[in-house]
Amino acid sequence: MTTHHFSVDVEEYFQVSAFEGSVPRTSWADVLIEEGYRYDSSLFPVKRNNYGYPGGQRDPHWLERPSGRLMELPPATLRWWGLNLPAAGGAYFRLLPYALVKAALTDSEARGVPATFYIHPWEIDPGQPRVEGLKKSHAFRHYVHLDKCASRKKR
Repeated sequence: MTTHHFSVDVEEYFQVSAFEGSVPRTSWADVLIEEGYRYDSSLFPVKRNNYGYPGGQRDPHWLERPSGRLMELPPATLRWWGLNLPAAGGAYFRLLPYALVKAALTDSEARGVPATFYIHPWEIDPGQPRVEGLKKSHAFRHYVHLDKCASRKKR
């Protein structure tokens, strides 16, 4: 697998918290364009209970809006049995088998399109302070495999 790095000016890039982006037919994209953003990674083309855009495109594409264009860089997925499986990083990188992430990145490479992968800085800090009182599901999703994330990233 070949690794290529594509970088954007951080001041021109946006990604909503927890991929809560609305469908591209709404005005949020216009607001980003008007504020000077050129890139977005909010439309995660997966079906989840609390977020996702299952009808979205898997590959980078332009969102054409009345106020201009916005490059959408969807987080990486793996198409399997008619579903888009999330494989872009974050909790998916820590919780799911490494083979799934690798397969998604290899698939993108084979299709000749860049894959968007992300990792949060706190995910490579297993010694971070623990927040008391979290729901067990939230604590699991946040803290599990923090001790393995840095070594997985080096693969």
